[in-house]
Amino acid sequence: MPEVSAFTFLEVRLPQENEYTVESMSSLLSNFVQAGKNNLLDLILGKKTTIASLEIVLSAGQLHFYFVVPTSNLEFFRSQILAQYPNAVTKEVRDYLSDVIANEKSSLRDNPKQSPQSGQPLEAQIATSRTPRNDITCSQITLSRPSSYPIKTNRDFKDTDPLASVLSPLARAAADSDFFIYQILLAPPPKNWQGSIISVIQNGIIVDAVKGFRQAHPDKSVFEVKIAYPGLLTQINILSNNPTLVTSVSSSFGAYTSPRGNFLKSTPPGSLTKNRLLKSIIKRQLRAFLPRQILNVEELSALWHLPTSLTRLPNIAWGKNLYADPPENLPVAEGLNDEQKSDITFFAKTEFHNKDAIFGIKQGEDRRRHNYIIGKSGTGKTTLIANMAIDDIRKGRGVAIIDPHGDLCDTILDYIPSSRVNDCCYFNPADPDYVYPLNVLEAQNESQKELVASGVISIFKKLYGNVSWGPRLEHILRNAVLTLVNTPGSDMTHIVEILTNPTYRKKVVAGLQNVTLRNFWINEFDRMDEKFQNEAIAPVLNKVGQFISSTNIRNTIAHPHSKINIQEIMDEKKILIADLSNGKLGEDNSALLGAMLITQIQLSAMNRVFQSQSDRSDFYLYVDEFQNFATEAFIKILSEARK
Repeated sequence: MPEVSAFTFLEVRLPQENEYTVESMSSLLSNFVQAGKNNLLDLILGKKTTIASLEIVLSAGQLHFYFVVPTSNLEFFRSQILAQYPNAVTKEVRDYLSDVIANEKSSLRDNPKQSPQSGQPLEAQIATSRTPRNDITCSQITLSRPSSYPIKTNRDFKDTDPLASVLSPLARAAADSDFFIYQILLAPPPKNWQGSIISVIQNGIIVDAVKGFRQAHPDKSVFEVKIAYPGLLTQINILSNNPTLVTSVSSSFGAYTSPRGNFLKSTPPGSLTKNRLLKSIIKRQLRAFLPRQILNVEELSALWHLPTSLTRLPNIAWGKNLYADPPENLPVAEGLNDEQKSDITFFAKTEFHNKDAIFGIKQGEDRRRHNYIIGKSGTGKTTLIANMAIDDIRKGRGVAIIDPHGDLCDTILDYIPSSRVNDCCYFNPADPDYVYPLNVLEAQNESQKELVASGVISIFKKLYGNVSWGPRLEHILRNAVLTLVNTPGSDMTHIVEILTNPTYRKKVVAGLQNVTLRNFWINEFDRMDEKFQNEAIAPVLNKVGQFISSTNIRNTIAHPHSKINIQEIMDEKKILIADLSNGKLGEDNSALLGAMLITQIQLSAMNRVFQSQSDRSDFYLYVDEFQNFATEAFIKILSEARK
């Protein structure tokens, strides 16, 4: 069955936690009244021009809400929907009826369960899942009294949603294969439909035909309710491949019965008229020459509206969370030339009023204010980092990535352009064939020595501060580290050496120029008795020893000079990728090396004070699982490095 190209099918979803009411639908339908007029030919042929079709569809166990509107007037309807439901998500879909109802001339309708043979065209395979028209059950829901008598509206229901009662049988559908459509076709009403009811009210009823006495119509107040709001010509249809659902839903319309007004009843078609009703449903065209059925917008909104907080059904297809209008100065890709795009890091997409826009963050002051990405596990934090880093790499910027899992590094490596391969430094301590020495005790100048020592202390304090950290441990470790920083060629493994080997310690102290450090070793440490000295250094040896005993760590840190020149990487806009996978190194070793790298990056950033501001190129540091490496050095980076 071909799609009806004259209509566009808009699925509309609202956030589950919304504050909309049925009144929003009433306002929307009031605007629909102005959208269509019957043309002369349709009037002559008895046809009614369809303004729109309001549809609720049960498919694959879920309830979906659709507006089927003329394609020629699509933007009007979309704008009206979004005006009343600003947070709605609309999506154009194909005609779902074409997927479930067999073509009138389908050769497969007499044997719908026959499996298609391999090699059959896709259309033939789809057709086997369609229900033959003979197996479709449909019915019209009609008014039992003239249209001048209203049914109940939302004002007659307190804290309940009558639509939920109608749809409740669909929430208990037995199988995912069950399909159901609840459809309200809308057409322009006769020009003077309210005037004819007003005439009835004004004329009243005759109580004495001879004398011409009249009295007020007993249903005057009921009629006045009906004509108080704009109305539309309607045809209410239900259709399913499960007859039980049609029966259950039909009986649910009793909720709209008004004692003094009207009530709805199910009117199944006869064998001769079923095909006409099916054609009307499929083509979204009101049937010709049927008694007119007019409902005002209050009645219609009670019968059909987008789900609210009162529509408590478990299988409604809800939309995404609440959207906010993006700021006017948001850097979006649309309308920018290549030069302007090069100044923006694009990493995400915003959606508002169903318009997508790729956006990013500008270079310069915006990027220098840092980004902190938080969210639940699996929400895309690492993917966001990857997108931003890849964009920076492609645009020739300097980048460092510290990854405690390894997957991010693998992703980044796949996207490095051939033109930047020689700019890349891949640091993987778990690979014994490619060792990159990293001596964190190496200072580039005298002013950095205190910073290096503080950085090393903060690393160990980060790892053990909440467990077994004390003033004596920190005092001994700080003096040991400061001593080694002032001793050329020293590395982390010498911390154990200087504390346990008197000969080595004596040699190092002899070369010290710092009086305070010499006094510590000669007048304090060496004067401790052996037992007290062993007790004092035991915690330090415990903390440092477990790291230098690791082959991977020792291969990396047991070198007098670093092969990784962070300062050069930053100044020349190169790429540093640090694969510090917990699974390969262990959690503590990964945290130690990551914190060491960050300390080195901090020192290099601070060393830029000797460069003029115009010579400093931006360098971007990405740290996944930031909390694993959050030492005091990081605080310095966040507060001062942008300067």
